[in-house]
Amino acid sequence: MKVLFLDVDGVLNNPSTPVPSDNGLAIDPFMAFLVGRLVEDTGCKIVLSSSWRFIPFIRMTLERRVCTIYDVTSLSRESHLSRGEEIALWLKEHLDVESYAILDDENDMLEEQQPNFFKCLGTVGLTSEIARRVEEHLMKKGEIQHNELYYTADPHLEIRYIPVSGLWLIVLSFLIGIDTGLLLYIAFSTYKWMQLVSW
Repeated sequence: MKVLFLDVDGVLNNPSTPVPSDNGLAIDPFMAFLVGRLVEDTGCKIVLSSSWRFIPFIRMTLERRVCTIYDVTSLSRESHLSRGEEIALWLKEHLDVESYAILDDENDMLEEQQPNFFKCLGTVGLTSEIARRVEEHLMKKGEIQHNELYYTADPHLEIRYIPVSGLWLIVLSFLIGIDTGLLLYIAFSTYKWMQLVSW
């Protein structure tokens, strides 16, 4: 699954975007079009990371004026996590994500998220060039391999998958014979490799 974490203010609008009288959510039609095209061209799912997610009717407004919202990051108002930590927590709970991108006008992302972060200028909003780079990024295969790295709210805490080492080959060969040990090692390593590439 490809995911686009979407902010609203400074991404889907800028200071010159008219504010409607019905709900106060300013959305630039062209920027909304760019996001919709990203969804159509890449097949990505939109996860709303904006603080607007706390207002119940906003999701309906965004779905009507932009595109379908797949999910939102944490709805807990008690949380003191940064935007990047909220995204990391969501990723930890959704291990089927193969690649993701973040559109935001604030740079409070974690260090490991920087290659996936596309910053918009709050005074400008989403541009065609930024949208193009996001599309290219999402279409790359293998941005995340969750068997190798699980994201946590703390960027210094990582749970890594450790592949079978050559030491197993020596142990197996000694215990059950070189030929059988080698075959078992190849079979088990192939199985683990298939787990890594089959998300």
